[in-house]
This record gives sequence, structure tokens and C-alpha cells, in this order.
Amino acid sequence: MRSYLVSRSLRMVAVMVALIAATFFLSRIVADPVALTLPMDASPADRARVTHELGLDKPLPEQFVDYLGGLFRGDLGVSVWQRQPALSIVLERIPASIVLAVATLAVSVVIGLAIGVAGALRPGSLVDRVATLASATSVAVPDFWLGIMLVTLFAVQLGWVPTSGYGSLIQLILPVATLAMRPIGRLARVSREAVLEEMGKDYVTAARARGLSVMSIFRKHVFKAIVAVAITIAGYDFVYVFTGHAVGVETVFNWPGLGQLAVEATLRQDVILVSAIVLFSGLLVTLVNTLLDVVHAAIDRRVTL
Repeated sequence: MRSYLVSRSLRMVAVMVALIAATFFLSRIVADPVALTLPMDASPADRARVTHELGLDKPLPEQFVDYLGGLFRGDLGVSVWQRQPALSIVLERIPASIVLAVATLAVSVVIGLAIGVAGALRPGSLVDRVATLASATSVAVPDFWLGIMLVTLFAVQLGWVPTSGYGSLIQLILPVATLAMRPIGRLARVSREAVLEEMGKDYVTAARARGLSVMSIFRKHVFKAIVAVAITIAGYDFVYVFTGHAVGVETVFNWPGLGQLAVEATLRQDVILVSAIVLFSGLLVTLVNTLLDVVHAAIDRRVTL
């Protein structure tokens, strides 16, 4: 286990270094911060001044060293759009992303596992066929389209919930319902397969021959088999929402998370803020994936072999 932890940690560090380097060099290639900072009719003297202030007159390797030094100090640059430190802008959006991610995760885990287990315990039944169809459909439906349909029906036509906004529990209903559909389908499908596989093993057959009920076997033995799978998928879905990958949903519901911030920064060509969002999201994804691998290995020691 110790060697696995060391190996996984080294890979995490390597990925982080590669991500930092890619973010830095791509930000220099994609756009010119000087041109974005100054008006189009700026004089050569003003351009030279800003170039010096931003350190862009230094050789590229020296700029990269300065960039790394800024990262260690928590300095990701100043947003061209908002004229504020990019890190502080990103941190302001984190609470909204956390609320949305945690709510989506809770709903998807409870419903997804319930559907998957219900179908697996009665394979071939009507419940199983309906659960399989529902899980396949939920995975296939695009998030942004589903969000628009939910807004049209429940907010515009029925008036049961607000169309958008952030700050109250009722405003969470539509965004969470939209984002939870795909994780529910994935969890239902994977947990069903895991339960079926475990229920077909010899020790389960022997337990049933001794007179143990299906539910008793499931609670004592089979449930452990789906824990690692559920943790992995749930962790991926948490990262999916939290890092702003659900851009379409946050845009549809005007949810002030990292996804909406990324769209706004891109439209305003704020390469510094976009780079900060990408870097923060990438580092978070790398860290969470590493933690999930470690937890998975702790639950199932075969991973470390």
C-alpha cells in the first residue's frame, strides 16, 4: 500500500506540473495581455510601460519562473475584465459551486443506488426493465436541453419554482434536477452490474443455501461491493459540477458558479481569469482523482497489487 501511495503521489505531482506549464504557455500563445489591457489607440510608450509592468519583456523561461513564484504566493494575475486579483474572483464563486455540487451529489447517490439495487435484486422483472430504460435515457439526455425544458414547464408554464437565481433552497430544485439526471443514470447502471456480479458468486449461493434471505445477504456482504464503485462515480460527478464543467446548466439557470464565470471571462477575452479558472479546476480534478484512487485502494486491496 505504501508503494502505491508513493507512486500515485508522484503521478499527481507530475500531472500538476504539466498542467501549470501548459496553462502558462497556452496563455502566452492565445492572447496578448497588453493588447487586452490597453485601448486600441494606445501609444507605443504606453504599450512598452504595460509590457514592462507585466514582465512580458523578460525571456520566456524567466517569465515562467516568475509565474511559478506567483503561484506559491497565491498570485494568479489580475483580471483584465474586473481589474481584481483573479484568485479572489475565483474564490468568490466557489460557495455557489459547492452548494450545487453537494446537492447534486446527494440526490444522485440516493436515487441512483436505489434504482440500481432495486433492478439488480429482481433481474428481468418489470422494475428492472423500467430502471434500465430510465438509466439509459437519463445518460443520453443533454443537460442544457433538459434544463430548458424544466424551466419551460415548471417555472414558466406552471410557475412552481423560479426560473433562475441563487440564495434559497427552492432555487436549487431545477439546477439539481437537471445536473443529477446523468449521475443517477450512471450510478444506477454501474451499481446494478456490481450487485448482479456479486450476487452470482459462490459465497452468495452458499449463503442462500443456508437459508439466508436475499436482503440479509445484500446488507451483510453485497452492499460492500458497490461502495467503491459509488465513491468513484460520485467523486467524478462532484468534480464535474464543482469545477464548472456544467457550463450550460449554470448559464441556463444564471447560477453564479465557476461555469458561468468561465463563460463570462471567455466572452470578454480575459485570458488571465480564464487561465486562473482552468488552473484551479485542473488542480482540483487531479487532487480529487488521487484521493478517490487512494480510497478505492483502501476499500479494495486488489488495486494495489
